[in-house]
Amino acid sequence: LGGYLHPRDMRRLVTPFSPSNEPQLIVRRHVMLLNFDPLRAIVLRDRVLVLVPDGADSILIELERRVRGGIAEMEDQVFGKSTDDPTPGAVKP
Repeated sequence: LGGYLHPRDMRRLVTPFSPSNEPQLIVRRHVMLLNFDPLRAIVLRDRVLVLVPDGADSILIELERRVRGGIAEMEDQVFGKSTDDPTPGAVKP
C-alpha cells in the first residue's frame, strides 16, 4: 500500500479516530477505502483487504459467499452456461 495511502486516510477506517460512523467511500489514486460500519475495506486493482471487528467472522463468510456467487453469475451471463451444467430442456450434442 506504500505510496497509495496516507496515515490520514487509514485513520478514517479506525473507529476511535473517525469523527462519525457515517458510511464513507474515499477514492484515492489506485485505491478506494470503504467504511460501512462494521465492514471496512481497502480496494486495490488486484485485491480487497477487508477489516472487521473481532468476533465478526460471519461477515467475512457471508461476503465471500456473495462474491464467489456473483462471479459465477457474471461468468454465466458473459460466457453462457457450461455444457457440463445440466439445464432443463437442453439437448446434448
